[in-house]
Amino acid sequence: MTPEATTDVLDRVAPTAPSVVIETGAAYTRTATAGLTLSAADLPPIAGAAVAGLAKMELADNSAFAGAVLLDYNLAHTWSLSAGDGLKAVYARFHDRAGNVSPAAVALVTLDTLAPQAPSLALSG
Repeated sequence: MTPEATTDVLDRVAPTAPSVVIETGAAYTRTATAGLTLSAADLPPIAGAAVAGLAKMELADNSAFAGAVLLDYNLAHTWSLSAGDGLKAVYARFHDRAGNVSPAAVALVTLDTLAPQAPSLALSG
């Protein structure tokens, strides 16, 4: 029996550069269902070695990640903002295959679902 050689990289480094963007960075949105753009970086590929790589993303509407949703890593996701008009936050953390977790990233948007009420126009002169 011939032994096989393999190279693994010990990964103790959390993913870096975590980022979450709501609705392409808009300050306001009219709909409670928002598109997210997500990204993070992990160890770069090493020829002939198994590197962990990004595996999961964790999304929440609070910085404590209470009630967070853990999903397979993806560059885009649809997210339901919390109820009611006003400033909303989406927090994201990224997990690599070795179990390391990135720092949190946060994005803010103001949800405004109400049309202006009783508009008027006044001419002077």
